[in-house]
Amino acid sequence: MSKNLYKIWFYLDFRQKWCNFALSKRGFEQSRTQMMKLLAKHILIAIFASVATTAVAQHIAIGERIARIKEIKEYRKQHKAEHQYQYIGFVHTTSIPSAITSEDLLGMADSADVMDVIFLSKESLDLTADWFKRDADNRTATFAEMKHIFKRYGIEYVPYGVITDSRRRVVWAGNPELLTTAKIKNIVENHKSLCRSQR
Repeated sequence: MSKNLYKIWFYLDFRQKWCNFALSKRGFEQSRTQMMKLLAKHILIAIFASVATTAVAQHIAIGERIARIKEIKEYRKQHKAEHQYQYIGFVHTTSIPSAITSEDLLGMADSADVMDVIFLSKESLDLTADWFKRDADNRTATFAEMKHIFKRYGIEYVPYGVITDSRRRVVWAGNPELLTTAKIKNIVENHKSLCRSQR
């Protein structure tokens, strides 16, 4: 038997034995275990890819200076900022998580007393929930019909928020459900300390 024919015979023989083994009870159990491990691996990869895609979808990074938003600039001409920091929240006003976290955040902003609060929504003003239709003052404002801003920053899930300093640099970004009054104070204080250390 030539060398090549022997290789082919060996491969076919091995394949047949493997198939017989896999079909046997013990072999089937081992094959099932291997398949479950492989499936789990693929699921983990899919989850990781999904999380990575979501993270990339929100195009706002810590330390990055966000572009000036025309509507906020016009608002600031009429209302002088009370604080050096501001929270910009991306919301859908009829979504329960957006409504709850936004109300909570207004309370935390009052308690922390370190930042102004602005909410942006893609909805037209007449379709927004009552909590969103508030009069603007020096500390809080809401802007409807802001699809272009959501698109600019790739905001695909809400609620989402950023805290910026007076130079529009992002000092925090993420899900506002993770914020507390103490955390807001800590974020701002750490940023101030960092700025002082860089002088």
